[in-house]
Amino acid sequence: RARNDVAWRWYASVGSPRLFVAPLVGYSEPAFRLTCRRLGADVASTPMIDAAGYVKSERYRGEYAFSGGAEDRPLTVQLGGSEPGALAAAATLVAPDCDAVELNMGCPQRCAKKTLSGAFLMEDPARAVRCVKAMRAALDDFNKGRDRRVACVVKIRCFEDMTRTLDLAKALEEAGAEMLTIHGRTRHAGGGRRTAAQLANWDWVRSVKNQAGVPCVSNGNIRDAADVAECFERTGCDGVMSGVGCLRRPRAVFGGEAGGRNAVAAAYCAAAAATRASPRQ
Repeated sequence: RARNDVAWRWYASVGSPRLFVAPLVGYSEPAFRLTCRRLGADVASTPMIDAAGYVKSERYRGEYAFSGGAEDRPLTVQLGGSEPGALAAAATLVAPDCDAVELNMGCPQRCAKKTLSGAFLMEDPARAVRCVKAMRAALDDFNKGRDRRVACVVKIRCFEDMTRTLDLAKALEEAGAEMLTIHGRTRHAGGGRRTAAQLANWDWVRSVKNQAGVPCVSNGNIRDAADVAECFERTGCDGVMSGVGCLRRPRAVFGGEAGGRNAVAAAYCAAAAATRASPRQ
């Protein structure tokens, strides 16, 4: 597939990152993001933010503080939803505080099913394409006349039928996605701590990477630095993302070192105090 030069220039502008912290509902607040960065992570993400709620409610917007300062960059803001208008409006609101806005097409939980968002949006590729086009148009408008570009990116899961996955990935890229994160599990494999019941399929991830013209990040099966190295080799991806693995052992994943839990906990608490966060870990 033809290389998307705009996407690759953006990727270079944020340092060609290799190690990503996954969006984790209830955990990916500024203090956790800063802790992971200080251990070696290059990019972190907010938790999934409901786009419609963020647009409508000032109180809801206040729950997502961007209090990490310059150290908490590059930063991805992940949006959940299936309404193009709300996603576009939310993307515009968060753009001043981040380096990429991501459409969540990976959440398998019941809350996403109710709104046909997250991984359930994968079942309606036409709607997903409309959502990405709307977000990309909003961000292109925001980027006009600015030196720093904010990218439109997407996180997906896979189908058992890889032809469907490849078709979806191609459609999302053509709609304007400038980076793809591929979680190598199906929606039915679940999420959170249940993901270990079924290993992510790195061959699936590699298939997406092989056809893509934009940077690709692999998500799944990352417990330590050895897994990171193997994932790069097996998938050929440009970046590797860890979620539950780095929540349990961020030092092992990003720093390649075992132990040190007390030191990591102390660092997290210090970051929480500095960012005036409400720790929920």
